[in-house]
Amino acid sequence: LVMKRCCWKRAPPLPLLDGGTPHSLFLSVHTSDTLYHDVSSGTILTRVSSDIAEAHTRVSSDGAEAFTTVRHILDSPEDVRTKTPIHRLERSWFDQLRARPESEWTPVLQKNGIVIQKGSVAGSPHVLVKFRMECENVDASVMFYNFVEPEARLRWDVMSRDVRRLTPMDRGRDVAYYRVPAPVSMVADRDFLMHRCMVYDDFSDGEAYLVLMRSAKHPLVPLRPPYVRADTILNAYLVEHRGSRVTVVGFSLVDPGGQLPPWVVNLAISKSIYDMLFHWRKSASPGGLSSSPGHMEMVRRWVDRLKNEGSELDLESNCSTPRRTKSLSRVAAPSLQVCSEAEAEAEFAPSVVD
Repeated sequence: LVMKRCCWKRAPPLPLLDGGTPHSLFLSVHTSDTLYHDVSSGTILTRVSSDIAEAHTRVSSDGAEAFTTVRHILDSPEDVRTKTPIHRLERSWFDQLRARPESEWTPVLQKNGIVIQKGSVAGSPHVLVKFRMECENVDASVMFYNFVEPEARLRWDVMSRDVRRLTPMDRGRDVAYYRVPAPVSMVADRDFLMHRCMVYDDFSDGEAYLVLMRSAKHPLVPLRPPYVRADTILNAYLVEHRGSRVTVVGFSLVDPGGQLPPWVVNLAISKSIYDMLFHWRKSASPGGLSSSPGHMEMVRRWVDRLKNEGSELDLESNCSTPRRTKSLSRVAAPSLQVCSEAEAEAEFAPSVVD
C-alpha cells in the first residue's frame, strides 16, 4: 500500500462507560482513498472514494468505521456513506445537534405538544429539521416499538407504505425500506432505503431508546421508476422517559431528490413530520395499538430481550455518571423477513405510473 501526503494523527483515547478506552484514530487524507485501521487484525484497509479532503474518520475498538459529526457525513461521497452501516459511535452527531442553542433554530410549527423548527448545516443546501413532542400517558418502550417494527408501523403511519425490514445486521443495525406518497399530484412518490442503528439507554431516573438512520444501498431494492429515491443524509429519533414524562426529540436532513421547488419541499417536510408524530403518539396512547389483543405482551417480550441480549456500547457520554447502554441486537429476529431477489422483484414493483 502506497500512501501519499498522508498525515496520521492519533487522538486522545475516549473514555468508555465501563472505564476502558477504545482505539480512536483520525486520518487526514490527501489522496483519492479513504484509509481506515482494522484494529482487530492490525491491518490498514483502503476504501475507494473521491475528492475527500481532511476526512476525519473515527474507528472504534471493534475496527468499524463511524461518521461522528455532520461534517463527516457531508464530506463523504454518497457511495461511501450509503455502503457504510451506522455504528453506535455515530450517536455523537445526534448529541452535537441536540446541544445547539435555541438561537440557531427558526420556529416552523407549534401545535398539540409538537414543536417543529428548522435550521441549516454549513455545506448543505437542504433544510435541517428539528422536532420535539411531549407525550402523556404513554410508555416509552411502546412508542419505540411502534416506530421501528414494520408490522406495528403499518398499523398507524398513514404517511408511509411498504414499510419493511430487509435484512438483520449485528449490534443493533439493520436495513429498512418504506415509501411516502407525494403530497401533491403530478409529483412522484419518494422511497427511502436506510441503514438503522438502535440503542437503548438505562439511567437512574428513566430510560431512552434511540434510532439513527442514513441512506443505504441494497441489491434487492435498486432504483425503480416512477419512484424517486430520497437521500437521507441523517435522521434520528430519541424516545426518552424521565420521571413521569416521555419526550420525543429528533432531527432530519433529507434530500428529496427530483426537481421539486424549495417551497414545496419545506411545506411537505413540515406537514409530513407533524402528521407522522401526531399519529405515532396516538398509537401508543390509551385506545391505540396498546389496547390491541397481545400487543403489550409482544412489546414486553421485545423489551425483555432487548435488555437481556443487548451488548455493551462504547459510546461517548456527557453524563457525570455512567449509563448502562445496550444495543438492539436480535430483538426483532422472530418477525424478520428476508426476501429473495425474486420476491423483491414482485414486492417492490411500482404500482403507479405518475
